[in-house]
Amino acid sequence: MTGASDDIGDRTTGDAVGRWALAEELIAAAAAGGRALDGVLRTRGARACAEVLLGEIRDRLRRVTPPADGTRLRVSLHHGEERVGEVLRFGPAGVRPGPAAEVADAEVAWDVVELAALLYGNLDPRAAHGWDFDPRWVDEVRAGVDRVRAGELPAAAVAGDFDARVRAVAAAAHALRAAVAPTGTSLEDLAVRFGSDKWGHHHWYARHYDRHFRPFREQPVRVLEIGIGGYADPDSGGASLRMWEQYFRRGLVFGLDVHDKRGLDTARVRTLRGDQGDAATLAAIAAEHGPFDIVIDDGSHRNEHVLTSFGALFPHVREEGLYVVEDLQTSYWPAYGGDPVDRASPSTAAGFFKSLVDELNHREWANDPEHSSSYAARHVTSLTFYHNIVFVTKGTNGENGWPRWAREPLRDGLG
Repeated sequence: MTGASDDIGDRTTGDAVGRWALAEELIAAAAAGGRALDGVLRTRGARACAEVLLGEIRDRLRRVTPPADGTRLRVSLHHGEERVGEVLRFGPAGVRPGPAAEVADAEVAWDVVELAALLYGNLDPRAAHGWDFDPRWVDEVRAGVDRVRAGELPAAAVAGDFDARVRAVAAAAHALRAAVAPTGTSLEDLAVRFGSDKWGHHHWYARHYDRHFRPFREQPVRVLEIGIGGYADPDSGGASLRMWEQYFRRGLVFGLDVHDKRGLDTARVRTLRGDQGDAATLAAIAAEHGPFDIVIDDGSHRNEHVLTSFGALFPHVREEGLYVVEDLQTSYWPAYGGDPVDRASPSTAAGFFKSLVDELNHREWANDPEHSSSYAARHVTSLTFYHNIVFVTKGTNGENGWPRWAREPLRDGLG
């Protein structure tokens, strides 16, 4: 790169895997501090890093409500003498990138290291959130102002346009700042914005998700969601993946589906193809991409698939991580392998997870001192049920039980 502004509006950093890997490096470096970010820029190049950051800005603009009046902002990123940029066009179809050489109403500029720290770094209210802002549109109205001064036009002729431009540029700039701000939009708002069925329709899961996921929100988490949606269309679906991408601003989000969904990949969203009913496939995916902080099963909802997925993936959830299963109502639907009569059947999702309450307390009921507990018994530390959804916490369930001799009441007169 040279010192001149360089257009990247219509290009990418290469394949999706390359963008993903670089985003992962930037997230890790941003947590470590400025020197680590400088190291990534030296080894990967300022251009590649800037492209990932510009893509992140475009993705985050989806979570806010930008103006649709045709305002254009040039975003310029610099590192030393190097400069990369693009023009963001705010229109009825959303925000679209354009060449950096386009005429823009204003230009905003960040240092690449500072922007990476703002987007991916630890949440710090003392961190600098500044930028360089240059209102280019002012020069465009100068001719009208000169004519007013020359007595050729009344002031009212240009005052209206001036005020409208001020409001439009301010609205676009505000949307941009809101998009890069580390303070996040509520999960309910994100669900509605991206069209996720986790809030509304037949599900009201978002508030439960937020209650359990909030401690993870500012962490560099790895999230796996089973089920992407959109059927066989490679570019369709992914509403929840986009929602998680914006909720976890430092997170890496994996989506698993039986169909190829690579058209949905971004620098922080990666789609994987596989059958959740195939334990070997799931184990291989987890070995390559895990361990995960959070796993969400929103897949086929067939009971045998739910149990297979839990058995294969729960061992690959980190300590203090969460495994979530949605749509437990299929536990009672025969067409999905459910049983409306034997509601405690361990062959159904609801029955199985209810049995884990006993496994959680296995040291209290195991009469055999050599009792061989299950993996779940040793590693499930809490279960929280809501309507049609369960949150399972992973940890070490090693608290001691009561001694066997204390399990009988004392005889009268002994205490």
